[in-house]
Amino acid sequence: MISGTQRFVTLAILVLTLMNLAQSQSTVARPPITGVSHLAFFSKDPAASRHFYYDLLRLTPHPTRANVYLVGNKQTIEIEQMPATPPANLLSHIAFATPDAEGMRAYLASRGVKVPAQVSVGGPNKWFEFRDPEGHPLEFVQEQPWTLPATTPADRPVSARITHGGFAAHDRAALDRFYGEILGFHLYWQGGFKPTFTDWIDMQVPDGTDYVEYIMVPPGSKLDAHAEGVFNHFALGTADFEGAVELLESRGPKLTGESKPKMAQDGKRQINLFDPDGTRVEVIDFVPTGENCCAPYTGPHPRE
Repeated sequence: MISGTQRFVTLAILVLTLMNLAQSQSTVARPPITGVSHLAFFSKDPAASRHFYYDLLRLTPHPTRANVYLVGNKQTIEIEQMPATPPANLLSHIAFATPDAEGMRAYLASRGVKVPAQVSVGGPNKWFEFRDPEGHPLEFVQEQPWTLPATTPADRPVSARITHGGFAAHDRAALDRFYGEILGFHLYWQGGFKPTFTDWIDMQVPDGTDYVEYIMVPPGSKLDAHAEGVFNHFALGTADFEGAVELLESRGPKLTGESKPKMAQDGKRQINLFDPDGTRVEVIDFVPTGENCCAPYTGPHPRE
């Protein structure tokens, strides 16, 4: 039989073990999160998307990966084949950059986030997949920068920087806890069409200037296919907005309707473009040039 002393010692050892485990979990450091690595979107015909992403935007095709377009020397846009049953949301995933994918995986596990048991490895790159509290697919990627091929002025891309990716959202409190408290993102800007409802929440990475934008869906609202494409989007930044307009109109039709250049609520000029599947691509100022509607900026502006 186990004596009372033995039971006490066993219980004490168990308590100490649990305390040490909790302490070790709480002291796992979060590696840096430096920006947006890439975004991936579904397409009915990825090859046909080349006309939009290359002919119009002049994003350089990846030298070895089909339907992947380079944005500067650290970011990409990936176009994936649509599943047999097309999803309403064509955003496949958003990936953030970190210099330590395994460290980030271990950190998220220590905070109770469901992550894989190990990172994936492909060449010099490492990554892992997981989901945020609303089920949006995310990745953390540790990859090496590349050297862009030389281009002529006529082939100049409309932008060399993804400033943010965005998605439709419903539970701001849950997302703020995840992106803010766990990942360390901080508010960059927020605003709305009306004072009574906040439409856009821009959360900036802790170790860079890129951000994620969650666009709140009003309670009781249901998004149609066009609205899904508007909400689930990405943005390309520019320091020469007028030049971007000229480039786009020299390669395609005049920018009219939804694509007509405008001053957005955040004080940045904006062009809304739509790829062949309806995914919205913003071309926006890095720095606001007008008055924003709702709140001051609380972080540094993205830049090339």
